[in-house]
Amino acid sequence: FWTDMGTPKDYLQIHADLLGQKIPIYEELGEMLAEAPFVGIQNASIAKDVKLLDWACIGKGATIGAGATLQRTVVWDGALVPAGSVMKDAIVTPA
Repeated sequence: FWTDMGTPKDYLQIHADLLGQKIPIYEELGEMLAEAPFVGIQNASIAKDVKLLDWACIGKGATIGAGATLQRTVVWDGALVPAGSVMKDAIVTPA
């Protein structure tokens, strides 16, 4: 399987397709994707009252503030989502 991820839209789509198991996955990803559609939540600091909708991919050491909403969002390693933020179709990078 090969796909272009040259734009933010493409990058989000590949995550959506992987987490929705719509495309073939490498055997090595099988264990990680078993958590789908919310991947990485055990490796991040997630406050109370966080809402996860559709799918989310959260990187190691990421911090998700209280009351935040993530919908179809990729949060990179070490990134911060401030409390109360609403992230939809977003890519969150570290500062």
